[in-house]
Amino acid sequence: MYCRYSQGLKAGRSDGYPYYSAMVIKPNRGRRRLAWLVRLLAAAACVIATAILTGSHGLARLGVLRAELDQRGREVYQRSAENRRLIERIARLETDDRVLEETARSKLGMVAEDELIFVFPVLPRAR
Repeated sequence: MYCRYSQGLKAGRSDGYPYYSAMVIKPNRGRRRLAWLVRLLAAAACVIATAILTGSHGLARLGVLRAELDQRGREVYQRSAENRRLIERIARLETDDRVLEETARSKLGMVAEDELIFVFPVLPRAR
């Protein structure tokens, strides 16, 4: 606690001598509390920053998740392109008879009614 003296005349004192009174000044407790609150918030901010930077759900995890997101985006693009090719192929199979015939010959081994198939045996190689 601090003490400050003030000088003045006491009411009712007629001799003309100054009257000294001690005024007690108490420290501002609100400022102390504010200082402690600021320190507490600074400590909490340090703890949170440390957790963000080094924790299992921190910046390292964010980098891993972004890389995974990029990889999944590339996969989606590739599969979308493949789906477009397959949709075009289905449309050609439904509308173009030549494409249907080529597919039947290559994939199913079918032949037309007026065609002959020659099958040659595979002979062992001569040495």
